[in-house]
Amino acid sequence: METKPEKPAATAEKPAPVAKSGKPERSTVAEAENKSTTDKKGFVVQLGVFSDADNAKQAIGKVKEARLPVYTESIPIKSGTATRVRVGPFSTREKADAALAQVKLAGGDGKIVPLK
Repeated sequence: METKPEKPAATAEKPAPVAKSGKPERSTVAEAENKSTTDKKGFVVQLGVFSDADNAKQAIGKVKEARLPVYTESIPIKSGTATRVRVGPFSTREKADAALAQVKLAGGDGKIVPLK
């Protein structure tokens, strides 16, 4: 009995996901990695501006325990520089509200600030 070689399975390209706007959605790892706070869209939870580095570290520690994305920025003040501690960024106010609730559960406090 003679066996016929199997035909390779046809590979079809997967169509790009379509966003609600009807246009193809672009989503790649590189694009996700390039997103940063410089995009200036969305919201953050600002934990505070600290001239004392130890106070900034305490605020960061509380948020890290809650496993939230935290970052700092150095900003100039009259007496030198201070550290702004923020959680986020979040694409919607609702997501920022949820993060603020987690911050409060972890023993911290903050306020929601839109990125401009």
